[in-house]
Amino acid sequence: MYDMVAEINPDEYTAQDIVEAFEHEYVAEILAALNDPLSPQELSDKTDIPIATVYRRLELLEERGLIEMSDKLNDN
Repeated sequence: MYDMVAEINPDEYTAQDIVEAFEHEYVAEILAALNDPLSPQELSDKTDIPIATVYRRLELLEERGLIEMSDKLNDN
């Protein structure tokens, strides 16, 4: 089975993308937590940000090109 994971995308964003993304609450915490690829649930657990908010912020960050979402084989 696969889980969706988020990781930093070092190539595909502009300064404007960064500025606009940081206007939203929790963006800094989510980006700081992404030292390694993490699933939305792992991000929520690590940061104590509600899971629905994590999903919305990940979508925003992916749209801005700051992160990439991919599938990862889980341990189960």
